[in-house]
Amino acid sequence: MNVLAEIKEHLLEAEEKSTSDINRSIECAMLAKEKATSNFVRESRNKKDPNSRRHYLEPWQKSLYYLIIGNLQLGDLQKVIDFHKEFESVLSDEVAKFKLGKDIIIDDVIKANLLRISAYAYSMIPEGNHELIAKELGDEALKIYDILNDKIGIAKTCNALGSIYLNSSKKEYYSAYHFFIDGLVKLGKPIKPKEKEIASRVNNNLALLFQQFQNYEKAEDYSVKAIEFSEELYNAPFRMVQAASYFLNLSEKKNKEEKKLLEKQLEEVFDIIEIMVNPEINIIDYTEFLYLKASYKFEKKQYSEAYKLAVNCFEILEEFNIQTVNYHSIKCIICASLVELNKHEEAINLYEEDIRKINVNEYKDHAIISVFKVIQDAYVGQNDFLKALWASKQLANYLISQKITLASNNVSNIQIKGLRDILFNIMPYKIALELIETEEVKPQKYKSATVIFTDFVGFSHIAKELKASQLLEQLEVYFGIYDKIIGVFGVEKIKTIGDAYLIASGVPEENKQHAQNAVKTAIAILYATKLIAAISVIYQINEGKENRIRKVLKPFDIRIGIHSGKLVAGMAGVKNYAYDIWGEAVNRAARIEQGGEKNKIFISSKTKDLLVGNVLAKEFFINEEEEKSIKAKNYKQELIIHNISDMRGSAIKEIKESVVKIIENFFSISLEIIIKTI
Repeated sequence: MNVLAEIKEHLLEAEEKSTSDINRSIECAMLAKEKATSNFVRESRNKKDPNSRRHYLEPWQKSLYYLIIGNLQLGDLQKVIDFHKEFESVLSDEVAKFKLGKDIIIDDVIKANLLRISAYAYSMIPEGNHELIAKELGDEALKIYDILNDKIGIAKTCNALGSIYLNSSKKEYYSAYHFFIDGLVKLGKPIKPKEKEIASRVNNNLALLFQQFQNYEKAEDYSVKAIEFSEELYNAPFRMVQAASYFLNLSEKKNKEEKKLLEKQLEEVFDIIEIMVNPEINIIDYTEFLYLKASYKFEKKQYSEAYKLAVNCFEILEEFNIQTVNYHSIKCIICASLVELNKHEEAINLYEEDIRKINVNEYKDHAIISVFKVIQDAYVGQNDFLKALWASKQLANYLISQKITLASNNVSNIQIKGLRDILFNIMPYKIALELIETEEVKPQKYKSATVIFTDFVGFSHIAKELKASQLLEQLEVYFGIYDKIIGVFGVEKIKTIGDAYLIASGVPEENKQHAQNAVKTAIAILYATKLIAAISVIYQINEGKENRIRKVLKPFDIRIGIHSGKLVAGMAGVKNYAYDIWGEAVNRAARIEQGGEKNKIFISSKTKDLLVGNVLAKEFFINEEEEKSIKAKNYKQELIIHNISDMRGSAIKEIKESVVKIIENFFSISLEIIIKTI
């Protein structure tokens, strides 16, 4: 066998193995290239037959073609680019021309194919100016196909350029659309059998494009056409076009029967693809398959499976530095799956560093909408509402910078408002505002404030009798009503600790009436507790429609302790933000509550002095006969505490009316009969 025949034999095997054994195909193509190159150089010195070197030109070009195709399938983009550069050097480098022959003639079809495939490879590399190079190579290939009047070549190149513009950093949808349409126009009608492959791909890309525009009707039309053209094609890439079309249509179907049918068809296609596609033979197809299946599993709320598939895909993309599947889209599936699996910290660790680097005003990838939404949900899951608010603001800024539809902007604004409301609900308004604006809260000392501690008597014994869910129902009712009460008297709920309820007056806004407001609040809470107990007793007897309340309510007795003095207030924690108070006033209020009696309010002498010094002090009944002393930790003298038994005149009437209204609204019932019983 002569050398030329041997080279052709290598090329024939490279072609045969290109669909079954990529490594062997590359190996044969490399042997052909090396032999063709060395013989080209040798024949260039042949004075008897100066044209003899041309015999090796076509094999040399074909060997490069198979090398580029093979390495693209394996995901080795750098080798694709290296072989492309070697090909280009022949056209431009004088040394290479001298070695291979000054009168070298490049086959136009092979050149156009090499340019088109190289353009696709360049477009998948995330760094550098590769996107620009990809566009230039695609344009050059298109010019050659135009000259050759190669309809399929033009359509393939238009599809490649359309994909490059569709996935570019600038998201040039208008240009992408025109390239896709030009490709279909060039194919004409009717579509011939050998043109169905590219027609299927172009229609699928048009479906994806219209999905970006949220024009789902058009997207479905193109998707259906893609399926029609791919039905006769029994290879993995076009089965994936079919799967992508099914998945696209599935998300828009409202009819349950149609959805079930599509799901069944999609899962059947997935099974076929899984058999067809081999990760060792075609990395590109394999990663696209993993991405598509992960997306489907996530939509089906099968989050563990979605997570595993997405991680597998992402690891391959990272290993080979491939960007065929959008980097943020696959990473977003991983992050969103973690959030749904309540692994919020893992989700944040995966993405936090990336999103902090993003300048949303310059970012062009629409996947960022999903990214910030997912990371916002992760922060909320960790009760880190400030960072969640930051993520939501970033999303709003992105929507504004990209001039995204008003509807999307409204959604983002609603999210921001919702997150702000959460912060305002879990801490005082002034503190939440400071946190939003400065991302920190400085601790503040208060010379005089009043602290209220409440606690249910015998709660631990009651807890043993109830299930956890029932116990929570009890606390939700009592604490829910207490939450409404504190808003009436200008005091702040600090937190609940089990069955204890901590309130501060004169914090964070200083108030000279803090002692008076605190005692009014305590009286309201005591009255509300008695009313709830009365409701529970009456409805235990009742067999009417209000009987439902019996399942929730259980009568509790309460102790309330109040002390006025110094304290420090500020933020505790860096994730689960909590506004808290510390100091003498807090410790002694807790001690007074513990030393008090059920269904009574005891105040310290310091609080009493503040009431006595107040012009409205005559409102309060301070029962001197019920003074008592208790020991207080780290306090040299015993604390003298006094029972506040009630209030006088219109003040107590207003308090009781407020409490009645709150409870009636809470339960949607009338308390007219019940009030007479207490």
